[in-house]
Amino acid sequence: MTRLFPAALLALLAALAAPLAAQDAEGLADHPAIGRYAGATLVEGEIEEYGIQTMYVSNDPETYEDFEGGVTRLVYDLPEGVSILQVLRSYEEELEAEGFETLVSCLERACTGGVGRLRATAWGRLLNLDHAFLTVAREEDGREIHAQVIVTSTWVNVNVVESGTFENAMVDAEGLSSTLAAEGRMALYDIHFATGSAEITEDSLPVIGVIAEALAGAPELSIIVVGHTDNVGGLEDNLALSRNRAQAVVDRLVADFGVAAERVTGAGVGYLAPVSTNATAEGRALNRRVEIVVR
Repeated sequence: MTRLFPAALLALLAALAAPLAAQDAEGLADHPAIGRYAGATLVEGEIEEYGIQTMYVSNDPETYEDFEGGVTRLVYDLPEGVSILQVLRSYEEELEAEGFETLVSCLERACTGGVGRLRATAWGRLLNLDHAFLTVAREEDGREIHAQVIVTSTWVNVNVVESGTFENAMVDAEGLSSTLAAEGRMALYDIHFATGSAEITEDSLPVIGVIAEALAGAPELSIIVVGHTDNVGGLEDNLALSRNRAQAVVDRLVADFGVAAERVTGAGVGYLAPVSTNATAEGRALNRRVEIVVR
């Protein structure tokens, strides 16, 4: 039976076979707790710091649950010639060996009692009737990990939720000013970017406005906007991404909020200054941040 490959070993094999193998999409990586099927190529994905994912959790009766926490969604193209059952059993065997409990393991028509809802649990691709579902769970350091693997004849969708306590991270100008005065820096988690890019999402503008308000209330204050990433992808790519994201915030402060350009500087350090482990979705979410540092 073909087994799943740990991420480190897979990276080595991919490097050795680079001229022949398809390349993973830039900025994406396997979830460290799940891995991938041998020969598969990672083609799509997204990570949410705190999100919700519907999963199929029981065959009889057919049951679905919504899980909240750090969400990772990945899609892999499979090598030619493998069967749905072969891929399903490989994931099932490997994940059980890693301490996961199997909640659902069903093949094709056994999974189609509520196919409309099943489609809603997939991500990235349309679901047809030739598929299999595997849902597993494991408790780790007081947190729960739920993973759903959807297999078709050509692709695999892996969705993972790592439970975590929701924290309201909103900040106001007074809180930002007092923290900067006391500590010289403050991490912000409500400035968001499109995956793998420096495009600021519209829901980030209120927080950027708070930075501008704090600067307006302290005319002598100058700051450095520092971008931080997790360790998904190469160092040079992450350094460039973090610099570009920091500069995007600086540009918005200047262009949209009238902050004098000489008072704000952008810098990026990639994943060189983590505040938590990059081995979990929760830790990676803490490491992806924008920090305001007093200059």
